[in-house]
Amino acid sequence: MSRRTACRPAPPGPAPTVSTAARARAALPVWAALPARAGQPAWAAVPALVAVVALGGCGGAAPTAAVAGPTASPVFSRADVAFAAGMTAHHRQALELAELAGTRAGAEVRALAAATRGAREPQLHQLAGWLRAWGEPVPPAGPAAGHPGSGDLPGLVGPAEVRALARLRGAAFDRRFLTLMIAHDEGTAKTAGREKANGANPEARALAATIADTQSAEIARIQQLAARP
Repeated sequence: MSRRTACRPAPPGPAPTVSTAARARAALPVWAALPARAGQPAWAAVPALVAVVALGGCGGAAPTAAVAGPTASPVFSRADVAFAAGMTAHHRQALELAELAGTRAGAEVRALAAATRGAREPQLHQLAGWLRAWGEPVPPAGPAAGHPGSGDLPGLVGPAEVRALARLRGAAFDRRFLTLMIAHDEGTAKTAGREKANGANPEARALAATIADTQSAEIARIQQLAARP
């Protein structure tokens, strides 16, 4: 008498594992996965290979599969790099001027300077993160008008003008500060407009659109203050 052995499914194997590097990439913001240099192609969204295991002696067993989610990276161009570096210089000078206003200006101009700091500081961190992810240098701290290539940036205030502003107090400071900030904000809006027209990175172009809108509103507010007797 022969004994027939029942076909039993093989015990489940260990769960598919994800490498430490893959987990680290998944945890990063999307810009951190950018190529190291401009011109390199974005990572393709490639699904993982599906592993199919047939169980011998037991026909009809269902295959098992492990599929990793796609990984993608936005493209970027030299226009994006120029925008991030140039806007860094613009924002740093805006913070420099706002700091002067904190101890020299009247109440309304001090409030304007505080709003300037609140809007630009988070954007500075974002811009620096992009530049590092793209393998590009972050402009060094210091007078914005002295940075390499800053001569191509519209609206930057020259070092002599900043020193002259620092010597003023009260109403005289307010008038000069508002005049300089109108020109500065107009230059910032132009720099953002270049990115909107020529940039390739979608996040950078979105930030440029936001900056262009906020600069228009800020210029209108400054003009209101400047028109007061």
